[in-house]
Amino acid sequence: TTPTTVQNLPPVQNLTPLQQSMHQKLISARFRHLNQTLYTTPSTTSLSLFTSNPQIYNDYHTGFRQQVALWPENPVDIYIHTLSNLRKPRGRDVVIADLGCGDARIAAAMAEKKGVKVLSYDLVASAPGVIQADISSLPLPGGSVDLCIFCLALMGTNWVSFVEEANKVLRMKGEVWVAEIKSRFARRGRGRVEHSVGKKRKTTKGDDDDDDDDEEVLRTEVDGVDAPEETDVGPFIDVFRRRGFTLKEGSVDLRNKMFVRMEFIKTGLPSTGDVDPDEERKVLKPCLYKTR
Repeated sequence: TTPTTVQNLPPVQNLTPLQQSMHQKLISARFRHLNQTLYTTPSTTSLSLFTSNPQIYNDYHTGFRQQVALWPENPVDIYIHTLSNLRKPRGRDVVIADLGCGDARIAAAMAEKKGVKVLSYDLVASAPGVIQADISSLPLPGGSVDLCIFCLALMGTNWVSFVEEANKVLRMKGEVWVAEIKSRFARRGRGRVEHSVGKKRKTTKGDDDDDDDDEEVLRTEVDGVDAPEETDVGPFIDVFRRRGFTLKEGSVDLRNKMFVRMEFIKTGLPSTGDVDPDEERKVLKPCLYKTR
């Protein structure tokens, strides 16, 4: 597949306030474009894109960090807090695979914790210890991991293969922790996520609203802003069930307005049966942006 062509952002040097404002708008627009690319292409294409130009990956995460900074709560912080209280099994370390790790904050936070080993994987090795990989095909032996974490990482059109790969690398009774954008779980029939990562909410005011603060451009509005939509995690749970996972009782957390969290336990091998792969991947809605 031919990688998508994306140009680098211009360097930032001694910008005037007006230039800084324009640069922020450029960052937000570029983030939305790259975010949509990641949601609407397979991970192999995204890997080729970022491998050919790692600066594009850096530009993406610059926009992503600005956006997440506006959230009341970041799921990465929740996982770091939970893992800080983790007890390791006797006689060996707990092995954690952070899949789609970004800047590998989980590994950094756990670096001094005895008995915990965090393996960090993403499309670009952008931080110390990160291993470049397509998470649909991990450089790990089967049954070697205790916990896989997908923190806002199920982005490619082949995201179901990430789940299959997690089953392969996990030990029996190993776990998968998932945090994902809440509006991606809208009921079927809503093919487009209207309030999603990095999308500016459309207003009823005049065209001058395009000059709103850049924070509004990067703010995530999901599930229940102007037109509440019902969050339906059932089909998503079914995808995991067919891949040999059981939902951990009481683990579905819908309280945050930005994202959903849930946990699964590996209890068997994949047994998909007669299921249409295209229909399965549509269980999670992509984040798409209207041209303004």
